[in-house]
Amino acid sequence: MGTRCLFGIFVFGSNSSVIYRFVTDDLFAHLRQCFQTRGYKLQDDTTDENQIDNNNNDNELTLSVDDAISQHLSVLVRVHEQTVSRHDPIRRITLNSGMQVFFDQIAENNVVCMADKSFDTTIVLKTINLLKALIKFHIGALPFIHYNTADQLINRISASLQYFLNNVTTNQALLFEGKPSNALDYFATLGHHAPLQYNPADFIMDLVNQDMETREQLKKAYIQNKSSNNSQHSIEGRKYLIDEPNEKEIDLINKHPVNLMSHKNESKWPIGFFAQTWILFSRNWILTSKSQFTKLNFIQAFFITIIFGLFWLRMKYHENTLQDRSSFIFFSLIFWPLDICFAGVLSFPRETSVINKERASGSFRLSAYYFAKCLSETPIKLVLPAISYTILYWMVNVNSNFANFLGILCFLLMAVLIAESIGLFFGALFQDLGKAMVACNVCLVGFLLAVGYFSHNTPYWLTVWVKWISFFTYAYNGCMQLQFMGERTYQCTDGAYIDMCKNNMNGTFISNEAIKYFNLDLNVGFNFLVLFGMFIVYRIAAYIALRFSNIRQGRT
Repeated sequence: MGTRCLFGIFVFGSNSSVIYRFVTDDLFAHLRQCFQTRGYKLQDDTTDENQIDNNNNDNELTLSVDDAISQHLSVLVRVHEQTVSRHDPIRRITLNSGMQVFFDQIAENNVVCMADKSFDTTIVLKTINLLKALIKFHIGALPFIHYNTADQLINRISASLQYFLNNVTTNQALLFEGKPSNALDYFATLGHHAPLQYNPADFIMDLVNQDMETREQLKKAYIQNKSSNNSQHSIEGRKYLIDEPNEKEIDLINKHPVNLMSHKNESKWPIGFFAQTWILFSRNWILTSKSQFTKLNFIQAFFITIIFGLFWLRMKYHENTLQDRSSFIFFSLIFWPLDICFAGVLSFPRETSVINKERASGSFRLSAYYFAKCLSETPIKLVLPAISYTILYWMVNVNSNFANFLGILCFLLMAVLIAESIGLFFGALFQDLGKAMVACNVCLVGFLLAVGYFSHNTPYWLTVWVKWISFFTYAYNGCMQLQFMGERTYQCTDGAYIDMCKNNMNGTFISNEAIKYFNLDLNVGFNFLVLFGMFIVYRIAAYIALRFSNIRQGRT
């Protein structure tokens, strides 16, 4: 980074006066020399002899270095405010001397940061953000009120900045900035070749941590390759690096307009929506597959399926099995939807920290993340329930018609998807695992009771509306109708359920009579459309909750 450390941050008050400054000794000396070169008479240059013999300079204006800095930087701030939009991602200009000047704001106060080319843009922006965080933590807000306690806090801020700067200048520096696929080629131009079949990340970490001499060589090589006047290195290494944004140069007192506006057609995203979705889809597919297809999950699914099937094993087509068939459909709608729902609750809260970091860096759109998550997790989450339901269906002997089997399977899996959507919604809404679990429990229990399977004397003012908002109602209704479709012949027993069997206990009846007994008055297609609509509504609600929750950090 060179022998000198030219770095400084200045905070201006409403009257353009400097209310806080952090300047390295090297930058202070550099600015002082620049002002002297320009012919400024500085107070620090006035000796005792000159103070005594002042007959010739009574009319000569003398300034302190602070005043000169304040005057020049305040002019630069006004020029910048007139020519550059405050919404530019990087508000920066480069002076003829090579110094970089960055602009920012803390409330209504302007912040100006000066740094030489040895400081990378990322490091400068991190330092400015650190200053903001320190002011918010120690002071609370600007302007500073100077009293003993506040002065101590200001000193702490300066000490923290100095510590960070020392750490950067001694231990940290950019060694490569470019496409990840070009990293090994770049280091190869410097004589460091990665062995075949070697992890690139491990190779780079080993190279950087090899010894201090190698690290210093890499630092110098990066700075020289980034320089346009590179005489020691060929352009072979420079072509693998990404150039920093180029702004037009301006001097401290140059009043000509400077156009630092970004192109209107320039996207703020590194890659397009579909490319983001594909990358996130691939990553989430791998992670979800590993977490879903575990030995423990397969053991659980196997034993639940076998135990479940044994209780309703090979039911006969008799009248006295109608209630058992109804209970089988109802309890089929309990385990897998609830299991997948609670897994959905955990989905967003446990990913919050990772997503916040990636979102803050502008890596991807929130919509791309959510869309990829839905596409990748939906088929994976349905594998175990589909296998379980398939085995159960033929163990229990629900209906031998294969088309009816596919229809019931679709209804059961749609119930699983809606339950997962509810879990995603509460997980995104609360971002707190405890609160989301409580809300999910209350919601699902209420929906289960609303079906009316357990209670047949619920007050009318409650049943008239509550069952129609429960997805279990439509899934249960659809599965029951499909189970008794096809005009299959059932054997009468005691006439407890079918009226025509009361006078003919040895007779038979068509399965459609069971549909009338259970009062299944909703069309199968209508039930499925309502379930599909609920699935879409809950997925959209989950995205909206995620969009406006604490996970919404960074660009949207």
